[in-house]
Amino acid sequence: MIPKPSRAEQREIIEKRQADKINEQRDISLDGSQSSIYNKGNVENAEDFEEDVKIRAALTWKNRHFIVMCLVITAGIMLKIQFSYTKIFQDNIYTFLVAFMIMDIILEQILNRIIMAESLLVSPILGAFVIIEFIMTMGAYDFQNFIISYFIETSLVVVGRIYIGPAVERIEFYVQKLAIWLSLKFRFA
Repeated sequence: MIPKPSRAEQREIIEKRQADKINEQRDISLDGSQSSIYNKGNVENAEDFEEDVKIRAALTWKNRHFIVMCLVITAGIMLKIQFSYTKIFQDNIYTFLVAFMIMDIILEQILNRIIMAESLLVSPILGAFVIIEFIMTMGAYDFQNFIISYFIETSLVVVGRIYIGPAVERIEFYVQKLAIWLSLKFRFA
């Protein structure tokens, strides 16, 4: 994984940048006096600069995290494609399609709720899952198996949208209610 700088390292970077900024302002000033450097407006600018550095560091870490997660997911998708052209998959195509569909629903929730926590970043990845599942149906032994697996996959998508999606939302709601109740009862928060 990509290392995130510690707080001490971040403070050092910010202090170095502030010192560089003060030195630059000193070099730029025409009269050579440093009184304009230490007025209240420049202190606020320094605070804004420090906040800007923190935001940029957070965004840089988020971008790197997203790239690493995309690479990990791509490796997993490649393994799924390779597995879909094996004899075991061809013999049990319907079972594996249902299992992969359930696994994708669970993985979607994990990506949305825990790992990335941003739906706009997860949406293209979920689109890749759908495309890969369609490509996996091409690993069928013959055309008849392909057509049957395609209709099974389509019916699973419809059932998932009608029944599984709302059920997952209800489960999330009750888990949140339980967490709130436990935190109030045992005073965790």
